Amino acid sequence: MKMRRLVRILLAGVMFVFSGCTFTAESNITVKEVRCEYADNPLGVDTRSPRFSCILESNQRGQMQSAYQVLVASSEEKLDKDIGDKWDSRKVFSEKSVNIPYDGHPLTSGEKCFWKVRVWDRKGRPSSWSEPGTFEMGLLKESDWQCQWIG
Repeated sequence: MKMRRLVRILLAGVMFVFSGCTFTAESNITVKEVRCEYADNPLGVDTRSPRFSCILESNQRGQMQSAYQVLVASSEEKLDKDIGDKWDSRKVFSEKSVNIPYDGHPLTSGEKCFWKVRVWDRKGRPSSWSEPGTFEMGLLKESDWQCQWIG
């Protein structure tokens, strides 16, 4: 009888201790406000290596990023399937979330790309993917400009 009571007390104690804890494999960091070349979905990007940035939010004090991954795709459909056919940075161990340079397949004039990012927290848990962003390349070569003087 005493043993049963002791077990109940121990179980109640364990339940009390862990009742406020949440066990999740997903980070509590959220990726917000994705930017390419400091702009929201820019048109006419004039550099062959655009830079990506994002703002991170967390409801937990002292939380920080330990790594990131950027995916850049040629279509929305590929990005939805987590296929970075233009660039997949893979997991990069860095606290950097500003001015991450594109390092993928060469971009061409007028090309539209779709991208997203996720980060890992200091405990190594990944966030959800950000909302997708887009960017469209400008005219990169002199030969892309087809014009004639009016006169």
